[in-house]
Amino acid sequence: MKPRMWTLAVLVLLTMGAAGRVSAAPGDLHPDARWIAEGQALLAREAVYLQKRIAGDLEGIYAFQHPEYRKRITFDEFRFYDGRVVFNFRELAREHISGAQPPSLEEVRRQGHRTDPLGFPAPVIYKWFPHNLFTLQKHFVESVSISADGKHAMVTLKLEGKEKLPPFLRFPILFDTTRKYADYWEKVNGRWYITLLADAARLSGNTVEYLIPNGNAAWQTLEWIEIDPRQLESEAPGQP
Repeated sequence: MKPRMWTLAVLVLLTMGAAGRVSAAPGDLHPDARWIAEGQALLAREAVYLQKRIAGDLEGIYAFQHPEYRKRITFDEFRFYDGRVVFNFRELAREHISGAQPPSLEEVRRQGHRTDPLGFPAPVIYKWFPHNLFTLQKHFVESVSISADGKHAMVTLKLEGKEKLPPFLRFPILFDTTRKYADYWEKVNGRWYITLLADAARLSGNTVEYLIPNGNAAWQTLEWIEIDPRQLESEAPGQP
């Protein structure tokens, strides 16, 4: 299973979330002390999660995944797929009888890692996107949105870096690029975790993987409190 069209997926979610947001003019976003404190705690968690990804710390990244996700996906599987595997990837693979089936958990544990076409161990590298052509250089938090019930949140990022053309083009061209990115969070037992990966949506014959809070309808019905990230610059309370 190979995730594709993540950029489109993020745009789909952002469009879905926009419908239920509390409108506020720039510089006049929700000032309530409760939401400021909640936003600070969320950003403290986001900052650590970002650093884990930048460092390629897959074990640290795995710890931020939703508890229900970690019940379905072991760390061995998470590492084997470089931290990019949907929680129901085996079920999705079985839907495509003619396609290649993923290795069993026993095989994953026996191999320990994937191999390249020549049979050598493939390097374990966290991928911001399905391909491994993007190298992050800078990141900025653009927006923070928390649902009115305090259970779900979205942090929108701007990623700046370098990207290479796909190898099959045979042109070693490296260019500057800016990409939008969003992390979707759910609060479980008082802590923020990355939400579960959804069932695949099929658009024009393509498979799209995207993040949801336990059901697509939830993003369409939530009311969002938007907080200016500039209001969250002070040190966040509590443990990340």
